[in-house]
Amino acid sequence: NFQDKDTQHEGFSFVLGNHVFVSPEEYPMMKIYICPECGWLRLVSRRKDVECHRCGNQQMTQTNLEFVKYSDMTDEERLDYAKGWMYIHHKAGK
Repeated sequence: NFQDKDTQHEGFSFVLGNHVFVSPEEYPMMKIYICPECGWLRLVSRRKDVECHRCGNQQMTQTNLEFVKYSDMTDEERLDYAKGWMYIHHKAGK
């Protein structure tokens, strides 16, 4: 769990690579991508060309999901989000 829910993200910090994120102002650089072929979600900090490690698709799509919301989601909620995204974008079952 990335945060202390009682403080509403105050005191929040985590490490990604060599960078320690300590404030909500740094969150915008964290982006959530989804694979339009299989629905796999991936957290990315700086890359623009993001490939799917599940199915091998070479170009994932950036979502409008905010990092803080993503970090608060359970695995089940993330799966539901991906299923909904695939349905809306007519990718389900293809």
